[in-house]
Amino acid sequence: MMRLPILLPTVLILFGASSPASGCQQDDRHAAATAFLELLEDDERASSLRGFDHSSRHGWSFFPVRREALRIGDLDKEERAALEAFLGTALSPAGIAKLRDVLVVEAVSDRGGGVVTGPEEYHVTFFMNEDPDAPWAWRLEGHHVALNQTIVDGRVISSTPSFLGSAPIRDRNGLEPLRREIDIAQALTRSLDDELRARAVHDKVPREIVTGMKVDWAMPDAAGITMASMPESSRKMLRDLAEQHVAIHADDVSRPFFERWDATDPAGISFAWFGSVEKDGAHAYRLQGPGWVMEYVNFQGGANHVHTVWRNREGEFLPIAGR
Repeated sequence: MMRLPILLPTVLILFGASSPASGCQQDDRHAAATAFLELLEDDERASSLRGFDHSSRHGWSFFPVRREALRIGDLDKEERAALEAFLGTALSPAGIAKLRDVLVVEAVSDRGGGVVTGPEEYHVTFFMNEDPDAPWAWRLEGHHVALNQTIVDGRVISSTPSFLGSAPIRDRNGLEPLRREIDIAQALTRSLDDELRARAVHDKVPREIVTGMKVDWAMPDAAGITMASMPESSRKMLRDLAEQHVAIHADDVSRPFFERWDATDPAGISFAWFGSVEKDGAHAYRLQGPGWVMEYVNFQGGANHVHTVWRNREGEFLPIAGR
């Protein structure tokens, strides 16, 4: 198959405004995944398809490294459309748009050792067995993207790690893929009275997301202030902030999360800002609740390199033998 050139229009073909609406049922998600895989040539399918128990399912990376999976830059137009149709069942329209913007901003760069980053350098893997009723999973991954879902008995049991990054934070055309997150967090911090803000803001900015990339990771200590201490207007902004992380995924992921959010004691959800509230220099925030964490860190490159992540302590990559 002829390899497509690394050009911006090929990104827009895959992540254009015509992406299918999300919120589809599990059967649609599985059917779209199967339709995509059936379109692939044998060598492409071998690159993209792994058994559900394959060891590579239990790991992830947003580093610029060599990946043994199907590269989206090697897909032809029909295959790209089929992948787009699948992603339209698994992600929300807002998630598709945010993913598209992350890819557009990502510069083409030769990292050495055969590793190249850029808008075509992302890889898709499906972890599926022959039984259509068996658990399965998928992953889209590359530098500054790591999106995962695990489906068991027709239900998404895990949609994390869910990671997006951006370097630079905006391109020369002013496109800033992750601006909404930090704008909400900054507005939330500014909305607090002096006493609450003093408790919420910490001077020392983490150099990187504190949850890291380990499969078996530890919950960080809660920092800042709890939602229980916030006025109602700030609580609404906190929920809007969480939505920026969760609603990348389709409604069958975000809806159950916010049902749990509404059932959580507000004292069990916390928020902290790190660095200057004016975003002068490095800055970050962390939002966490029972068993989950959402982070935004802009430290590297003179505060021009953002990493965001949503993680759940229980459920990631399950089922895993021994856990």
